[in-house]
Amino acid sequence: TSETEGVLGALSIREGSLISKNEFILSAAEPTPPEDILNLILTYYEGGISIAPEIMIDFKAEDSDLLGEYLSLLSGKKVTVKTPERGDGRALCDMAYENAKEAARQYKLEGERENKTLARFASLLGLQATPCRIEAYDISNIGDESIVASMVVCKDGRMKKSEYRTFKINTTDGRDDYGSMREALSRRLSHIGDASASLGEKPDLILLDGGDTHVGAVKPIIKSLELGIPVVVALNKSDINEKKDTKIDVAVLSAKLGCPVIETVSTSAEGLTAVVETAV
Repeated sequence: TSETEGVLGALSIREGSLISKNEFILSAAEPTPPEDILNLILTYYEGGISIAPEIMIDFKAEDSDLLGEYLSLLSGKKVTVKTPERGDGRALCDMAYENAKEAARQYKLEGERENKTLARFASLLGLQATPCRIEAYDISNIGDESIVASMVVCKDGRMKKSEYRTFKINTTDGRDDYGSMREALSRRLSHIGDASASLGEKPDLILLDGGDTHVGAVKPIIKSLELGIPVVVALNKSDINEKKDTKIDVAVLSAKLGCPVIETVSTSAEGLTAVVETAV
């Protein structure tokens, strides 16, 4: 691993041939204990991956025998977990390590490029700080009964699909986009600081699909909670002549950045809404 990125590398070998390889990004704020890596390996195989009769790891772990026993029960055949010190097994572990090391390097370089893009984005919008967590919202109206707000998340320049959410609008009557946006943002922002894995985090920037009136509808909520989150309207139109502090043209901005990250955030919110509309 690098100093700030951790990667778990896995190689699948069958009859001496490499069948597949996978790398999993780990949080590397501090070294991951061997027992936690064993839990990750367990989760990996519990996901339905075919379990090999022999699993080799390149580190010592006290519970490796227990992992082998559990995987044996899971697969219905004997599974051995061992740490080879020499021979072909050691060479395969070294190969997995080098693959993981290169994946960590590439992940770090990609993150650095995306951080520069976000810094330029913040400068173009006149933001005081680079937004690490961006949330975009869109409203879906299917009649007057099925109204849903969709939320997508971009974190450190990467779309976080595991943190996407939808909010069924319950207390707003009829097709009231402004009221629906107020309800959705009120519910979402009320979770900041709680134990929710995703909703507990405070966004650094909120993008809305709509107009300046949408911004005006949600700003009082942010002010009442004393959050100080910038809110802008993300418009997927190239013919905008009116320039306001709360309005951006994502296509033009993405072209200026030389990176489609902001356009991706905006269109992902619309795409999630389209999926919701199809499902309703």
